[in-house]
Amino acid sequence: MAELAWTGSGPNFTLFWNGQPWALSLDQPCPGLCLQAADHPLKLLALDRVAAAGRFDLEAFKSATLVEYELYRNSVRATFAPPSWAGLRVRASWSISPRQTVDLEVQATATSIGELDGLEVGTLSRFGQTPEQAGSVPVSYLDARDVAAALSSYDGRDPEPVLRQLAVRSGMRPLRPSLVQAPMGENDLFYVEMVHPDDLARRISSEPIRDDLSLTSARTIQYALFGLALEKGVVLRARLRGCWIRSSCPEQDAAALYQNFLREPPPLGP
Repeated sequence: MAELAWTGSGPNFTLFWNGQPWALSLDQPCPGLCLQAADHPLKLLALDRVAAAGRFDLEAFKSATLVEYELYRNSVRATFAPPSWAGLRVRASWSISPRQTVDLEVQATATSIGELDGLEVGTLSRFGQTPEQAGSVPVSYLDARDVAAALSSYDGRDPEPVLRQLAVRSGMRPLRPSLVQAPMGENDLFYVEMVHPDDLARRISSEPIRDDLSLTSARTIQYALFGLALEKGVVLRARLRGCWIRSSCPEQDAAALYQNFLREPPPLGP
């Protein structure tokens, strides 16, 4: 299998991943890995929003807030400075590895004191059509780090339409990885996405209402990272991993990948 490699000089980059050309456009809203595959547009490991108690910002990551970017070794790095967020800076690094995985590392800093309590940086992965576009009634399942994180969903950091569809599931620590069957018609191909439980406040999975709720039915997956107070001099770091697998027992294989991920050291560095 060919080693993964970025091409491009920015702000637009391309990665041939799972045999397909994925585009990463840093100057587009909600930057992440995008694939236009027939009727199944995919967006994976994307920066989605910034949120805290009483507010959320769906335009935190776009061309107007992009302050710098670079291609550094096996990573595309981008720094965003959304206005009116108390000196917040979010640096995202999309890194590739010989294991055919892509890691999204998120780092948050601020220049303020006492203004960013319960800060979340949100990520999004979308698999083909949304439930609304597909004509099915969606439900959003909430998995949370703890009771306080679950209750924060109702403190004004989520849009009202999300709350109307929200169903709380009992928390599991560590969470199982997200596992989604590829929407490209290949029955043995699956996408696995995972995050370290210490980095996560909440996960919301939007799924069609169906009788056989499985790990492979999600249409969108949103991770709310951190959920912590951010002060001047503090650095918050989190890491997500995405990978494609071919498997006849995907739940078991995804669980093994997740255990390997949990054993790796946390992301460090400037």
